[in-house]
Amino acid sequence: MAIGTVGAWFDPAWALQNQGVTEMFLLFYFQFHTFYIHFIMKDICCYILWSEKLGKFYIGACQDSLQERIKKHNMGFYDGINFTKKANDWSIYLRIDAMDYSHAIRIEKKIKSMKSSIYIKNLLKYPELISKIFEETKKSKDSPESR
Repeated sequence: MAIGTVGAWFDPAWALQNQGVTEMFLLFYFQFHTFYIHFIMKDICCYILWSEKLGKFYIGACQDSLQERIKKHNMGFYDGINFTKKANDWSIYLRIDAMDYSHAIRIEKKIKSMKSSIYIKNLLKYPELISKIFEETKKSKDSPESR
């Protein structure tokens, strides 16, 4: 018998005889997969989208899969009056990773407060601006550490 042809994937009889091993493997696999989805694939960031159709930027914060979030923006998934529903060609312009979701929200608010597409373009052009925003928004102004 060739190497790699014995095991639960190739031989149903082996799987029945070694049911405990197969169950342990599946349990490990699903636990790892769940860990991977919830911790490794999380995109905790502030993101800036660009629509060629509108010639506009959209700034948001994310705590799950950024690619899935962009797909949802392009499908008009979000309820209510949503600026991103006006177009379906949103693409990622810039992503700024954050320490946690509240940090991502603070970064988002900081960029929105600038009210300038030139400022957003400069974020991409001058990476040191991103570092500055990241540091400025690390702690909330209301947190005890900032007093």
